Amino acid sequence: MCGPRLYYPVFLMATYRIYFLVNVKCGMYAAKPTRQIVPSRVCVRSNRYMYFYLSFLRPPPQQSYTHNPISLTPQIANDLRTELYQHSVDIFYTWHLTSPASSDGGTVSNPVKLTKWHPDQAYKVLKIPPPPSVRHGQQWSLALHTSPSPASAIIDLTQLHTGSLILPVFSSPIGFVAESTRGGKNKITDRKQERIRRIFSLALGNDGNENGDEDKTLVNVEEHTSFDLDKKIWDSGVGLSAWLTRLLPHDQEETSEASVEKIRRVLLSEEAVAVLELGTGTGLVSLVLSILLHKLVPSSQSTIWATDLPIEVIEGNFDNNKACFGNVNLKPGVLDWEETEFSSEINAHVIGVDARPFDLIVLADVTYNTAMFPALIMTLKRLVDVPNPPVVLLAYKERDPAERTLWEMSAEIGIVLKKLAIEAGAGGEAVEIWAWSEDT
Repeated sequence: MCGPRLYYPVFLMATYRIYFLVNVKCGMYAAKPTRQIVPSRVCVRSNRYMYFYLSFLRPPPQQSYTHNPISLTPQIANDLRTELYQHSVDIFYTWHLTSPASSDGGTVSNPVKLTKWHPDQAYKVLKIPPPPSVRHGQQWSLALHTSPSPASAIIDLTQLHTGSLILPVFSSPIGFVAESTRGGKNKITDRKQERIRRIFSLALGNDGNENGDEDKTLVNVEEHTSFDLDKKIWDSGVGLSAWLTRLLPHDQEETSEASVEKIRRVLLSEEAVAVLELGTGTGLVSLVLSILLHKLVPSSQSTIWATDLPIEVIEGNFDNNKACFGNVNLKPGVLDWEETEFSSEINAHVIGVDARPFDLIVLADVTYNTAMFPALIMTLKRLVDVPNPPVVLLAYKERDPAERTLWEMSAEIGIVLKKLAIEAGAGGEAVEIWAWSEDT
């Protein structure tokens, strides 16, 4: 049996991003640690299931001849890629035409069963035929999903707590080339793809449409196929995005939890809101929050700073989705917790008589490296040690009990976090939603 066995022989530090080697019986993988969140009356309470992620252990090629089969190896694992899905499940695939664009908005092939997943066969190379009627010069993305419906290739954030916990995946577009033309044999690259995509759907009611159709926005989030886990989506980011997507549009959902109502009031204010996310990773949470603000407060000219160490994938994801968030100013930025100085833009919300404090600080999956807690706490202290301090919203999933010391350390600087909600999470532990505000 090819089950994963976890070892931590070497730590490779990259400022506050930490990587460790994961020795799987059939190979060596680099992986990354965790985050957290908790339950409230606002959300449907979930059992402690995992999110699992469809991905490619062997990615498809960047190019292929129009008559050649495509080789790939699918994988279903947790967010850290340290634990394979241990049950049998059918995997289906669909082809999606990405270029040239079709007149009907998109061509999708019928779903076809690829294989029945089982961890014993996790390293098997599979071959599939090219898209039906594929032509020279076209580009198609390959979607893998666990339901025989093309719609299941999209992750519905509003239904994530009740739907499948195996998240589908898209390949990057594959360029198809005719094997030969009048000019002779065409050459193609044999390079494998380096990026995958996950597409999330935000359904926010009918938005005033005359026909009553739901207003759906699709969010494209790229990840790297490498084992650098800071370039992948983690459970807490998914859980927090799902929680916000259900929380913000529904003012009919009343709750006695003051912190939850404070978060709603802050984000849905008609005034411009200033939000800072620490450790944004792929940028998923900031993307979702930007779209929610744009849809729910159309006049919003709020600003969201999505910060991390320099990561190319953040800027790419923001550029790919910039048509979705209207007047909301979504800005990627570098914020190293160990640096003693903030950038001038961040300082404008912290220092000086004219400083306008942030309204909300967001953190998801930032607790995986306990050695960085002092730097994180000092960063938070500088951000909240202002008049009218911001609300702090934390999404966390436990991977090591030692991470809970962050709560004690934050309480020492006056940030006493309160548990709000639980979302389904990975590794057998739920994603917990915590918050703090000065007046609740």
